Amino acid sequence: MPDVTARGRALYEYDQAAWHATDAVQAEHPPTELVGRYIARKSDAGWEVVFGHLSEAHDVFLIAYKATQGNTLQEFAVKRLDPPQQDTSYYLAAARAIDTALHEFQGERRPYNVAVLPAVSGQLYVYVVPAQTENGVYPLGGDARYLIQRRETRSLKNVSCIRALSKIEDRYRMERPWQLAFTPIS
Repeated sequence: MPDVTARGRALYEYDQAAWHATDAVQAEHPPTELVGRYIARKSDAGWEVVFGHLSEAHDVFLIAYKATQGNTLQEFAVKRLDPPQQDTSYYLAAARAIDTALHEFQGERRPYNVAVLPAVSGQLYVYVVPAQTENGVYPLGGDARYLIQRRETRSLKNVSCIRALSKIEDRYRMERPWQLAFTPIS
């Protein structure tokens, strides 16, 4: 399977894991200051999504909640870590990479989702994609991909996948799937 296809499938799973893990953590009513960022990672056992934040010195990622996948991508068990678990490896590198990408990203004034996937040679891909904010309306474009070295604070490569941001509405997908309506978002 081509690399880009594998990354596309991994991004879909990342999004699903982040969505359902976030729902599971939110059901625990976590203190806002503990869960500033989520980062997902897939292992042989399934997806793990951690929720936490960088330390003031940006040298540790403090994990306050850990959500572990159950039998499906819709099932997550949540564990609160008190005191927060300190990570100086993958999650720290991913959090720094997200900060770097968001610092460089120039998108619209709207919510975005962020995903981090491992790349070759210790690098990380960071994807910044428009979040769905209305049921039945799907944003298209306005996303970017960054390739970031784990220990760097600048991106090695920035690819704006589709600069213009449009939306696809369900009513057009259902009525005339052969004639999708793309409406620019301003």
